[in-house]
Amino acid sequence: MKLSSVDMPAVHELQALGYTKSECLVIIEREIYRLTATDRIMIDSMCGSQHFKKQEAVDKVRSIKRTRFFQYIQRFVFR
Repeated sequence: MKLSSVDMPAVHELQALGYTKSECLVIIEREIYRLTATDRIMIDSMCGSQHFKKQEAVDKVRSIKRTRFFQYIQRFVFR
C-alpha cells in the first residue's frame, strides 16, 4: 500500500509510540482505508441525500476516519 502525504503525520506519531513502518502501514490501512459496513451505509446515504458522487463520498468518509484516528493517536503521543 502506498501512503498519501496526508497520512505521514500518523506514521510519524505511530513510530513515536514504537511501531515499525510496516506496522504503521497495516494500522493505517485498517483504520482509515478499509471500509466497514457502517462506512458503506454512510457512503450510500451521502450519494443519495447530499448528491455526492461515489468517489467523493468515499474520500469524505476516509477524511472523517483519518481525522478521528489522528485525534485518537495524539492522545497517546502527547500525554
